[in-house]
Amino acid sequence: MKTAFQLIIAKLNDDFNSRQIPILSLTFSDDILKSANLSCTKIINTQFINVDFTGSYLKSCTFKNCTFQRKVFYKFEFWYCNFQNSKINQCKVRKAEFYTNFFNYCSLQKIDLSWSYFDNCSFYKSSISDSDFTGAIVDELTLKETNFLNLKVSQKFPVKFSKSGQLTKITDSSSLEKLLNLI
Repeated sequence: MKTAFQLIIAKLNDDFNSRQIPILSLTFSDDILKSANLSCTKIINTQFINVDFTGSYLKSCTFKNCTFQRKVFYKFEFWYCNFQNSKINQCKVRKAEFYTNFFNYCSLQKIDLSWSYFDNCSFYKSSISDSDFTGAIVDELTLKETNFLNLKVSQKFPVKFSKSGQLTKITDSSSLEKLLNLI
């Protein structure tokens, strides 16, 4: 038997016109959405609690005033998504890929971002704290008034940071925070 969110995903995938109807003020918890495909969907005032999005794909979605808590985004892809005034807490986002995403007024806390890839992402008036960046690759990041605190990195598997074609390998958290706060 499909859960409520699985039924919504199925409808969105079956009927492109239904994507124009936003998902408003709902709570989804303890759900498994492996290999889900969400494109061009607006998700507003919605909470995702303990939801597994492993292997899923989101393209051109807007998340406004949403909360993601205790989610799994393993091998997940975000393409051209816009996160506005949203909270992402205690999530496992390992080996995820972020392509041209915007985070405005967002809070990201206690996130496992290890082995993830960020390409051309922007953070505006956001905060990232207590998060693991082991082995992550960050390419062409844009930051404005964004704070970083207590980021975890590894000497054995450094963060690879590229800006304007120049690659920097970062093996300690203070160097990563310093570099990010200079951008």
